Amino acid sequence: MFGTIQRCAVAVVFLHLTGCSQLPFGLGRPAQHQPPPEAILYDTLLSQSHAALQAQDPAEAIRVANHARQVAAQSGLRDDAALLLLSEALSRQGRGDEAERFARAAVERAPSSPSAGEALAKAYLVQGLYGQADQALSAVAYTAPEDCQRVHDLKSYCRGLRRYAAGDPQAAFRTWGEIRGLELRAAVEDALRNPSATSLAGQDTRLPQ
Repeated sequence: MFGTIQRCAVAVVFLHLTGCSQLPFGLGRPAQHQPPPEAILYDTLLSQSHAALQAQDPAEAIRVANHARQVAAQSGLRDDAALLLLSEALSRQGRGDEAERFARAAVERAPSSPSAGEALAKAYLVQGLYGQADQALSAVAYTAPEDCQRVHDLKSYCRGLRRYAAGDPQAAFRTWGEIRGLELRAAVEDALRNPSATSLAGQDTRLPQ
């Protein structure tokens, strides 16, 4: 069943971690009324990479985001947003260690960016590093207090995964019961209802209120 929960972890995190859905386009653009052609090209490439992610084509997103980074390097622009796109796309391909490298670079550039912190948490989750994901989300909660309930739910999700991986499914079940977001609760319950969830066989898979 843990394999099912792991797959659920990867799927759910893309639904509930904002990541590139709130990508701060234009980070590389100089503060002026008429941006130079290089900045326009950079932003265009970011939009194209983001569109590829929306179309479930992470390979194309990576190709375009790498092009955007090249444009930024040649033009003296910041490539923060391109780093986030690369981390997101690599996470979607299951390449968590590579995604982590780009997410860490984004966090170093902008330590107070919730998007960068969530990208790092996502990369950890893909690798099954639930404790580290929990810590990354703690940093997100500090930088984005207005979003505390969603982040709290994600932290409960990570802690539950960690307890399940440690061989204590009942503790995991109780921890997932702390989740208040209906969509995330439903996703976890769907995974628990999977026929391969033998360690909870015969148990009511509705999370405790």
